[in-house]
Amino acid sequence: MNLSSFTAQHDDVGDEVNKGAREIPSPPTGRILVVDDSALMRSMLVSLLKKVGYADVLTTASGARAFELLGVADDSNPEAIELILMDLILPDTDGIAAIRTFATRERLSTIPIIMVTAMQGSETLRGAFEVGATDYITKPINEVELLARVGAALRLKHEIDRREKIQKELEAANNRLKQISLTDGLTGLANRRHFDQVLQGEWSRALRNSTPLSLILVDVDHFKRFNDTYGHQEGDSCLTDVAEALGECANRSTDLVARYGGEEFALILPDTDSAGACAVGERLLTNVTARAIPHGASSVGPIVSVSAGIASLVPREGLPASALIAAADEALYQAKEAGRGRVVLHTPR
Repeated sequence: MNLSSFTAQHDDVGDEVNKGAREIPSPPTGRILVVDDSALMRSMLVSLLKKVGYADVLTTASGARAFELLGVADDSNPEAIELILMDLILPDTDGIAAIRTFATRERLSTIPIIMVTAMQGSETLRGAFEVGATDYITKPINEVELLARVGAALRLKHEIDRREKIQKELEAANNRLKQISLTDGLTGLANRRHFDQVLQGEWSRALRNSTPLSLILVDVDHFKRFNDTYGHQEGDSCLTDVAEALGECANRSTDLVARYGGEEFALILPDTDSAGACAVGERLLTNVTARAIPHGASSVGPIVSVSAGIASLVPREGLPASALIAAADEALYQAKEAGRGRVVLHTPR
């Protein structure tokens, strides 16, 4: 819509409300800021607004005070203004410049601004609309037109706020669902899907930076015997305890502990060489045995133990991330063959 069309429509609306409106509907609530250097104009606007129920009206004679009330300097909004009625001619600032300042603050950009002006020049109005003004009314003020436009602007503001709130709630719900989709329901650790995503990402990063990436695969020793002896409920409790013990070994935000499947777990250790990975492996064995979970059916000892296979590689072109998994899996097999309850580092043959 061009400016001349908007102006014609604006005049038509004013004529219509003047002809047909006898009563103004109950206005929506909202804190209104009146910015005008004329004390008489401020008083008149406040009187008109309060007459129909807008009780929360603030006034100021300067742009500087308006900036203060809106928290422009420190990016706050202490007065929670929902609508601004602003004169385009102020003693300390140009109204268009003030509107432009509001528009550049994301927090303030959704506050509707109605220009209150005696000027009707096309260039002035175009400039105000281009920098973010919502509407305008001319002086002398027509009561019916003022209240109609204020009510429409506040209803629009409240609708925008309502939709933004819904959007944020949907985003939060989607984030929760995403987190659920990446989390193992029993242990609270990352699930296999999350593990696969992170491993591929860390493999690609290590390939770019020529840095080592380590993986530890962990298996609860004789877990089937544990379930057969103590029942599946105790088995779930055992897995939860082991998961907590392993989680204590992830000291960096980039480390990932995941439930790999069944009674198997995995630790991804970026920027970690074989020596560092072995240190983590020994610590996780100690953490698990410190839980002292009884396991009378184990051949390793009277409490639950784990076996761990470690692989550490510097990725190279043409080598897939699955090579790291295969190496760690082979090391885990060797740990089990050697009697379980131990850590084995994969050694390339």
